[in-house]
This record gives sequence, C-alpha cells and structure tokens, in this order.
Amino acid sequence: MNRRELLKWGSAALAAACFGEAIAPPKLKAAGKATPRGTARNCIIIMMGGAISHADCWDFKETRDTPKDIDLQKFTSDISLSKTLFPRASEYVGKIALVRSMRANEMIHFVGQYHTQTGRALNVAVAREIPALGSVVAHELQGRRRESDTFPTYMSMYMAQSNNGAIGCGFLPTHTTGLDLDPTSAFESFGGSSGGANETLERRWQLLQEFERVAGAGRDALGKKAVDYKTFYADAQRISSDPRWSALFKVTAEEVERYGKDEYGGGLLLARNILRADAGTHFIYINDGNRWDQHSYISDRSKRVNH
Repeated sequence: MNRRELLKWGSAALAAACFGEAIAPPKLKAAGKATPRGTARNCIIIMMGGAISHADCWDFKETRDTPKDIDLQKFTSDISLSKTLFPRASEYVGKIALVRSMRANEMIHFVGQYHTQTGRALNVAVAREIPALGSVVAHELQGRRRESDTFPTYMSMYMAQSNNGAIGCGFLPTHTTGLDLDPTSAFESFGGSSGGANETLERRWQLLQEFERVAGAGRDALGKKAVDYKTFYADAQRISSDPRWSALFKVTAEEVERYGKDEYGGGLLLARNILRADAGTHFIYINDGNRWDQHSYISDRSKRVNH
C-alpha cells in the first residue's frame, strides 16, 4: 500500500467512525430474560423522603417503647402489620410486595434519592448523562403517544425540592424531560383567575414566532441547545393552551381537606387529576416532602409528625 492509498483508506475509516452512527444508528438491545407483560397503563411512584422505620411498621419488632395499642395482626405467612398504623391493610394486603434491598448501601438523602430516581448508584463522572427513570419510560412510550396528547409522558410533584432535585433526561432527547410541579404554589398559579394572562401569553408567543420567521432556519445553526430551547417553548405553549391543563388545578375545599393541606396531599391530588385528564402522562413521581424522616418521637402522639 502506497502513501496515497494509506491516506485514502485512513480517511474513510475516520469518516465512518465519526459519522457512521448518525447515518446508520446501531440497533442495541439490553440483554436479559425478562418478558414484561406490558399491560400497565400508568405508574405512580411515591418517594417517602427519609425512611419510615421498618422495625416499627412492616418488619415489626417489639421494644420497650412500642405503644400498647399497636394491635399487630398477621395477614400472611410473612406479613404482619399494625392495625393502628394501617387500619385498612386487610383490603390491600394481597396486592402488596415488600422488597428488602440487600445491595444498596446509600446512607444519606442525596445519594439515596438519586438512586431511586435513576436506578443506579451515583457516579459524578457520568451523572449528567444519566436519565431519570421517568425519562426512560417517556422515551420507550414515545411511539404510543396520540395526536391529542399534550402533557409530557413523565411528570413529577415537588421533586425539585428534594435533596438532589429532579433528575433530567441525561443523554435522552429533551422532550423526555419530566415536568415538575410544586403543589404548594401550582394551584394558585395555574388554577386561579387568569386576569388576561392567557391573552398576554398568546401575544408574546406570536411575537416569538415572528422573531423565528425573521431569523429563519439559521437559528438551528446555533447548536443543540438552541434547538432544545425551541422544543421547550413549543411544548410549554401546547400544554398551557390545552383546556385540560387549567382543569388540573380546580379542586374543592373538601378534596384539599381529605388529601391534606401540604405538598404531599397536593401532589396526590395533582397526580389524580393528571391521570384523569388522559392527556398523555403515564409516569408520575411524587415527593412527600420528607414526611418520614423521623429520628425520634416516632410513637409520641403529642408531636405534629409521628408514625
């Protein structure tokens, strides 16, 4: 092989390495023996920040501090629950599974919450590339979205206020990013009287479209970040203009009282309304606001927060 041929074939190999994946993306499939049924339509995950003491509830162990009225009842060969703590356990005990992890070694809120949101231990070297579980689900369900679906496939409640915040889409496309709502302010922000806000938003949206028209296709030349922003704006406009969006935040005083006047109750209410709207969301993550981060007074009924 002479020098000219060496440069020719070397350049071809380099071009294939750089651009081959864009031309013919590799068809990768995870190895495994699982055969998912694929029958579930919706999933709600509730992150109970901290950790409810398992020795005082579902892996019950009696101690000198155990309340006298704990009323422990054996439901199955391996499940015993307190009727005081779980008064309706008999109705659903046949539908629950208790999974005790012997592999996760996270001992603090930040890394533990990261693990539950991503399904893997924290590695700071690649953390920005790792997507949240909800983003993975959104990516997998993209082909099932209907033309009428305006809400993102993945939404969350109060996750931005968790110890490590809401995890993004990582290496996945921007449209798989979850939409996080703060139940302590969302009802007032989106459910109250618009007072002309909708007209203002529409006017500004039209103005933005005019800027886009003037700028032309050259905007995309600014790179992926600019394209991601355009996707973000378009998704936000489509969601906010859907009448089902404002309906999410219409709740009665009785419902607020029944679910709870805090971020946890509000998050559950929003999750219910989101699934009821049937506007494209199927995976919801709820942060309960660290309600179970109890280090003392677990059985003291005089305290505001206890078991």
